Amino acid sequence: MIIKRIKLENYTVFDDHQIEFDPGINIFIGENGTGKTHLFKVLYSACQCVDQRVSFSHKLVSTMLPDDYKISRLITRKQGNRSALIRIFAGERDVTQERVLSASFHGKTKKWDAEVTGEKGWDEPESNINPSYISIIVELLLELQRKGVQVFVSTHDYMIASYFEVRKAKNDSIAFHSLSHVGKTCDLIYEKRKNL
Repeated sequence: MIIKRIKLENYTVFDDHQIEFDPGINIFIGENGTGKTHLFKVLYSACQCVDQRVSFSHKLVSTMLPDDYKISRLITRKQGNRSALIRIFAGERDVTQERVLSASFHGKTKKWDAEVTGEKGWDEPESNINPSYISIIVELLLELQRKGVQVFVSTHDYMIASYFEVRKAKNDSIAFHSLSHVGKTCDLIYEKRKNL
């Protein structure tokens, strides 16, 4: 089972964005504050819902740590925004039938019960590892992808992403997801590419 896509409306920095994931490696590139970590925390929370004892809303609050532990603090702070929606779509690789975990909330949140699976994300690996091991880790992640494992990587370092670009083989499945702020209002721009 893989995570196929996510739809976020009025959630933290995401006004209205849908992100289609690659079944292989997904690399998120962007400056601080563009939502990379928020994406990983939502995906992690969804994966934890496989355990029926863990509610999605509780896991979101536990990982995001909003003020006063109120999930309503995660709604995008713009005039008129009073509710948020998160939808995560998962399923088998070449099967159209999907499982959907959906969370919508405003002032007070209710518990959601859903069935979700996926791989855990690895957030900002370059800050936690010796740089001389990066090429080895990239090779290991590429090999995992070749064995059918879906991988998520988050970075604000262009060099990490370029290691994947240089070392990928013809049949490797990689998507580069770029997140950036544009304009005076700092609107979030999302772009997906197969090459850097």
